[in-house]
Amino acid sequence: MNATHLATRAAERRHGPESGPGARPRTLASYLALPRTGDIVKWIILPVGFLIGMAARGRPEQVDVLRAVVVWFSLELLVYQARYQWNDIRGFDADQRHPGGDRGRLPGPPERRRSRFAWSAATAAAKIVLACALCWALDVRTGVFMILLTAGVFGLAAVYEALRSVSTGRSDKAPAPITAGIVAIWIVIGAGYALRVVTGLGLAVDLTSSRLLLPMAVLTGWAFGIAWITSRWAVEATAFARLEGRRLRWYARRDQAREHQLALAPWLPDEVPSSVHDLGHWQPVKQRSAWSAPWNVAGVVAAGGAAACGALLAGPGASGGTLVMCVGLGILAGASVLAAGSRREVAIAVVLPIVIGAMALAGVDTPTRACLPWLALSVAQACYLRQDRASLGQFLRRPAPRHKSISRGTTSTPQS
Repeated sequence: MNATHLATRAAERRHGPESGPGARPRTLASYLALPRTGDIVKWIILPVGFLIGMAARGRPEQVDVLRAVVVWFSLELLVYQARYQWNDIRGFDADQRHPGGDRGRLPGPPERRRSRFAWSAATAAAKIVLACALCWALDVRTGVFMILLTAGVFGLAAVYEALRSVSTGRSDKAPAPITAGIVAIWIVIGAGYALRVVTGLGLAVDLTSSRLLLPMAVLTGWAFGIAWITSRWAVEATAFARLEGRRLRWYARRDQAREHQLALAPWLPDEVPSSVHDLGHWQPVKQRSAWSAPWNVAGVVAAGGAAACGALLAGPGASGGTLVMCVGLGILAGASVLAAGSRREVAIAVVLPIVIGAMALAGVDTPTRACLPWLALSVAQACYLRQDRASLGQFLRRPAPRHKSISRGTTSTPQS
């Protein structure tokens, strides 16, 4: 064990546990009530999709609004929370070994795993039954819809969990090598976001009004999900790094099973700014990164799809040439915003009028409404690319502590 690691461990004992989500173990009751407090920000995806649909096609009837609220509540606060509980049961051992403790996931201790698993599985099953019952009570159509949504959520989860099982926990290299299985995880993870986006839009508009609207909405939501979650995983990977001078040194153990996060480390900066004294408050994806970064590749794809979705929502009869122009416009405008780095909000304000004008020239109906999907996506990207580990999943970023503290990461022991 080298001197740097010993000094860091000593600093950890002085300063206490790392700040951020998961720093203090949760009680079992609070976990069962709301397993993923750090994912509350995802709750806005479905309502934003619904509101965009409303703005594009006109205000729906009151009963449709009620239906949307019931579906949203059932999906996000019941079905998805049950899905997360399944994920946390499967990842219990790895979470207990994580440098941030259990990270606010299913709380330990490991020797009580059987009772923890039993309580979590029982409450998860109850949430699924309650979600379907609430929607069925509204009307049979909504009940059937929620059953199909639940099957979709857990079907996608089964694919994800299978990929995690065969592709992680195999290497102790940090950064981890990029394998086909890791790339597959990055791709599959976007499907849940596509489900949310399409559900929100579908509750407000008829997605069959154009043969291209549904596939374009799926593509946009899927790419958006890949961009969001890979950028988040890159931030989470910094828990496995320590500062040596201004440079990062990575540590990981095979049993921590975080290759899907650690494989993103090569796209992070090699050096940390001198103003950063705690990696928990570092914003590693805020600055402009290489275009090959998964969150940039998926981000520009999503921007192109969002522009095309806007054109289709504003006018279902948009021609093929118009859609091609909108895709190209969205990609260029999205790339311009991503390239602006820490000034992405300013870039959005500058680029937006250009997007509206270009859509008008392309013959898009009501371009001011057609630009809404692109605008919503760009604002979301500007927000999630400002993440730090202490504020993941929160609407507002947590300020860094005033005192200087040594950065803390994994507790795994490096090679001497």
